[in-house]
Amino acid sequence: GSVSLNPNNPDGLYEYDSNVTVTAVADPHFEFVSWIGDGVTHPTSPTSTVTMTEDRNVTATFKVREYNVTITTTGTGTFTGVGVYPYDSNVSITATAGQGYQFSHWLNYDSLSNLTTGLDNNMSASTTLNVQGGHALVAVFSPLSYNITVNSTVGGSAQVAQQPGPYYFDGNYTLVASPDYGYSFSNWTGDSNSIGLLSTVNNSIT
Repeated sequence: GSVSLNPNNPDGLYEYDSNVTVTAVADPHFEFVSWIGDGVTHPTSPTSTVTMTEDRNVTATFKVREYNVTITTTGTGTFTGVGVYPYDSNVSITATAGQGYQFSHWLNYDSLSNLTTGLDNNMSASTTLNVQGGHALVAVFSPLSYNITVNSTVGGSAQVAQQPGPYYFDGNYTLVASPDYGYSFSNWTGDSNSIGLLSTVNNSIT
């Protein structure tokens, strides 16, 4: 940071009992803490006065600014790394996908909701963030895709209405059975896990 005086006498000499205004200005990503030294009327204010009843030696102290790092998700999963961190520090960020999901990527926004930099690798579930200000991260999880295999016995055909796939975890898809001439639909069969996902086993469309 920097300090200015008003008046700023070139020789640095001031009359006895006069007041000199001192102003501390923090550099980017720093903040004023306090004045050190006698005679400062408001030691915790960046602009204060110094009463000149004797020689004075005052120092403005600054500290690195701290910023919030927040994380939200799209899809299902958890994360670590939320907190308040000093500027230019390195923070470990991790994302763990929930059941039926996989990690896709990170989105990294600044405090103005603009995409920004700082992530070492936005495609890695475990990465490092260099804190450049306020960060609002989004861990993006995408649903896993699965195959749906539909077969039929003699007398008709069956298929997934939404052709072609892929078919994503927690999605809803329609199975359609079409009997041939002279046949009628009976029911759906399959392993217990698959049958348990159907809304009904007795309708040709489910």
